[in-house]
Amino acid sequence: MQLPKSKRLDFQYFEVKKDFKQNGKVYRIIAEVRHDDCCGNGHNTFAITGELMEYRNRKWHDVVFGMIHNEIGKHFPRLKPYLKWHGCTTDGPLHYLENTLYHASEIPVDTGKRCLYLEGVFIKVCDPHEVEEMRKKYGNLAKFELFPNPMAKEPDLELARKSAIWPDATLEQLRDKKALLDRLPKLMQEFKKAVESLGLIY
Repeated sequence: MQLPKSKRLDFQYFEVKKDFKQNGKVYRIIAEVRHDDCCGNGHNTFAITGELMEYRNRKWHDVVFGMIHNEIGKHFPRLKPYLKWHGCTTDGPLHYLENTLYHASEIPVDTGKRCLYLEGVFIKVCDPHEVEEMRKKYGNLAKFELFPNPMAKEPDLELARKSAIWPDATLEQLRDKKALLDRLPKLMQEFKKAVESLGLIY
């Protein structure tokens, strides 16, 4: 698989700043855009983070900081199209296959395991083959209840799309490992253009 080449950089970023008033209070928002390997992972990572402060008593006080993408998109419309790339590295979106496939998957509640009760007392959790053994051994004394899978979940289409940076994908596409890998080179070309359009070295 051929991905665009990049130049690993220890430190590359820029900031944008804006002061504004809201409900009679004065605020400052700073957005930091970076594409570098400041974490030392061996590849550049793109990130947009921010800091929102309130001015009171002649000092700036932190309100919130970090991945404040709603605020950044609101106050810096130019950066809004780039927010989807947050966390993307020059190797691909963060844990591209693992995260996408997990969020697109369904994990059923019923795995076949059952709780065994004898005379109203819980005895153990039985695997499917043990259920039959217990029925033969204890007959009508054995009572069973569903042991729900604690990892059970429904598919999360929006999180899967976000993980793949594929906003119009179907669940079927997001569950298809080959389709995900096939689109990666084109996606990374788009990422390279986005980074360079901000004046950053890819």
